Amino acid sequence: MKKIFLLISLFLLSNNLLAGFIASNVQKINPNYPTHILIAGYPENLGEMFVYSLITKANIYLEKSSVEQVIIIGRGDDEQIIKKSGFKILSSKSGLLKPELIKTAIKDVKKISSIDIFAHSNALSGASLDSNSWVYQLLNEKDDLWDDVAKKVNNSSFIFIHGCNAGIKLAPNLARKLKIAVWAALTSTDFQYLYGNENENEKFWSFDYNANINKKSSTNNLSFTTPKSCSKNCTRMKPDNSSYKGHWGNWSAGGYPAYKLFCGSNTNVTCELGALEALYSFPSTHQYLVNKSNLNNFKKQLIDFMCPFAYDVKKQNICQMNLENSLESTIPSPYSPFKGKTLVCDRIQCKAHFNCSSLNAAFNPGNCSLETESETDEDSFTFTEEYKYLIEIYKKNNNNEINN
Repeated sequence: MKKIFLLISLFLLSNNLLAGFIASNVQKINPNYPTHILIAGYPENLGEMFVYSLITKANIYLEKSSVEQVIIIGRGDDEQIIKKSGFKILSSKSGLLKPELIKTAIKDVKKISSIDIFAHSNALSGASLDSNSWVYQLLNEKDDLWDDVAKKVNNSSFIFIHGCNAGIKLAPNLARKLKIAVWAALTSTDFQYLYGNENENEKFWSFDYNANINKKSSTNNLSFTTPKSCSKNCTRMKPDNSSYKGHWGNWSAGGYPAYKLFCGSNTNVTCELGALEALYSFPSTHQYLVNKSNLNNFKKQLIDFMCPFAYDVKKQNICQMNLENSLESTIPSPYSPFKGKTLVCDRIQCKAHFNCSSLNAAFNPGNCSLETESETDEDSFTFTEEYKYLIEIYKKNNNNEINN
């Protein structure tokens, strides 16, 4: 009995040492302002990288408009970083970060413009909000939080899930439920940093392991090999350009080189504006969100978003050329820069599912796998068709701004 009492006491003590917080750029939330919700989950061994990525995105939203506000929801461990970044802590609550705290944060908000989730995620149980030695707090498509969200979104709202593999189940299901644009990865994701030569205007985003490659300037032979030198808005998340291999098995069946858009329907026009708004606010070197006046600017932003070779001008140009060529032909192009098999997807879902028994999930997740549902010889046109779709909806929604 004493042992049981001790275990219970330790559990309660560890739970009380943890806390979740709500922060914002304003001291008091205005219920009538368009609001961006940003959530940083349990980092495990990643330190503060989720929070740094969140801060980059939050600052972009605030630079975009003076009549919008952000609400940041996170774990107590990250509270001081958020505070030092200029945001105001509105409230804290003891215990693990749970979906209930997110519900509290959005309770009085009338207009949700976006929700960004920076957290570990998987194709089985969703995104990981918090953890202690005994339990994980998860956020998935079954949570009743989304019933509250559904009442506050509109046709320009979107959800962006920045962690691994959320495009297999969580994102498609949320898109069907909410009927808005949802972006997510179909492989692992990692952190990119802003690099550049201090004497040059050109900068590029790169994973650390690619930044050491001898990147060449597009205008001269100067090499961009200096370490990242940036004091603000320097971190973003992006999918790896290879199939997932890790805790949840070896996904050699396929993947995708960029975040994938899901709309719940291939003909969902309410998804269009949200898809574009997500692209406008994606961290980039092109400052498109400040000057989105023509198609060429949009294409620069889109290439940075979709092509995985920002650290290599030659490879990035090849990716861009193939995407541009796909616009000129009525025959679908199977081009993809992905290292591995590219999944066959539309804007509803991908032809794949996660195969993981309860026993494997609990005791041997490495035996789980991604199973493709496409034919063995079926080509994937997913990458180029996504590009064509995004160009089309840009033109459709910017008829007066098109300038080739």
